Amino acid sequence: MDVSKNNWLERGLIRAGLLFFSYLTWVFAARLLVVTVITYFLMFSGSKFQEISDVYAANEIAAMGFASLLYILLLTLLSPLTLVTRDEIISWNKLHRRFAPGVIYGSVLALGVVVAFLASGLYRYFGFFIQSDEGILAVFNVAIRGLAIVCFVFCEEYLFRYKILNQVRSKLSDIYAIIVVALLYCLIKAVQFDVGSRQMITLFLVSLALAIRSIVDGDSSRGAGFWAAILVVFHVFLGLPVFGNEFQGIFLVKYQGATDVVADSGTARFLTGGVGGPLSSFALQILLLFDVMQGFFKHKKTLLNARNKWIK
Repeated sequence: MDVSKNNWLERGLIRAGLLFFSYLTWVFAARLLVVTVITYFLMFSGSKFQEISDVYAANEIAAMGFASLLYILLLTLLSPLTLVTRDEIISWNKLHRRFAPGVIYGSVLALGVVVAFLASGLYRYFGFFIQSDEGILAVFNVAIRGLAIVCFVFCEEYLFRYKILNQVRSKLSDIYAIIVVALLYCLIKAVQFDVGSRQMITLFLVSLALAIRSIVDGDSSRGAGFWAAILVVFHVFLGLPVFGNEFQGIFLVKYQGATDVVADSGTARFLTGGVGGPLSSFALQILLLFDVMQGFFKHKKTLLNARNKWIK
């Protein structure tokens, strides 16, 4: 390999590292800012530490979602230094031809998991949660939470599964690049949220599945639609916890063991994720593993290339 080519490859890894660590710093700063603001306003009302923690937890996903959006907007403002343009991030063609099909697939998978748990008695449906007397405020709260999740996923998918992944692929084989980016993604999630080991396994599998889609499509939009739909269906529509965050969604579905001690068996918790939510579910992990294996064997020739030559 000549010197000029090696410099380009090293530059690719440097760019990937700069993007990751700048975003990591951004996440730390966003968390600190939100906690500071919440503490400042609640301290005057005599709130205790637990109350401050609860308020932050209730707004954690929304805060991280809009923080990721601001980070991507900042990258576009710093272009051409950052090599990020609006058309590269989002366009009507991306939304129509890739994001929308991803949303459909993710919605079907998430609803299928929940319906299976309901049919087996592992989940319990409590009905339509938004009451008429809550009106516009409740609808607004649900809309903001859903929008925050979509922005969160779309921006992070572009960052991790497009910019960082492709920069790492300029130096490593596709398989190694996918694994490296999956580990980086899990690290970010550990910083952003209080997630356990079982959720980390799910996030790692999700990252593998999304990376395969991104490499095959040359774009992260389909994976963003898939992942955003799963989170919105679980969290916003059905009120199930994700990333350790509770939320009262449009409909109310709960793990049966949360209200019935008799139904709270080890097997039930293992299959459904228990009170930790569906992201800790072994059943969901099996489906994601199947998706990863299907994507790998279907596109094996592409993924097993010794070295991808994409450099930007």
